[in-house]
Amino acid sequence: WGYLAQQWDRVDEDIEGWKVVTRRQPSKEEFDAMVYGWKAVSLLKSNAIALACANQIVGFGIGQTSRIDST
Repeated sequence: WGYLAQQWDRVDEDIEGWKVVTRRQPSKEEFDAMVYGWKAVSLLKSNAIALACANQIVGFGIGQTSRIDST
């Protein structure tokens, strides 16, 4: 017998802690929306997506949570 231990996802709100992989850096407003969206989507089930804009969730969706039933 054994157990599984996991840490909660933590949102690093410091822009220096995020790696930007695009040529253009996000603006302060865009970064704030990303942090807000990341916090919101972390409360949803797995395989979720959230569309955040100006500190509000515009839309969200949750995918098939069962890998077996989704095939």
